[in-house]
Amino acid sequence: MVKSSWDEPVQTSCPLECFSIKLKRLTRALQSWGAKRVGHIKTQLALTREVLHRLEVAQDRRTLSIGEDWLRKELKRLCLKLASLE
Repeated sequence: MVKSSWDEPVQTSCPLECFSIKLKRLTRALQSWGAKRVGHIKTQLALTREVLHRLEVAQDRRTLSIGEDWLRKELKRLCLKLASLE
């Protein structure tokens, strides 16, 4: 994708302007690709945090099952990954 975006022709003879146009075009292409491949990160992060919060509230009231505890740990890891992508 990077190569195809970068290799598209540019209608200018100025090297700096050419570089600027290619960077802008590449930025748009990568943002579009990211939205399609990763999805809406903010929404994913909000949903992950909500489920994690509910598990932590449940943990304050009772002992979590093995599956719930595993899910809580996995959601914490996922939150960190999504936050770094955001």
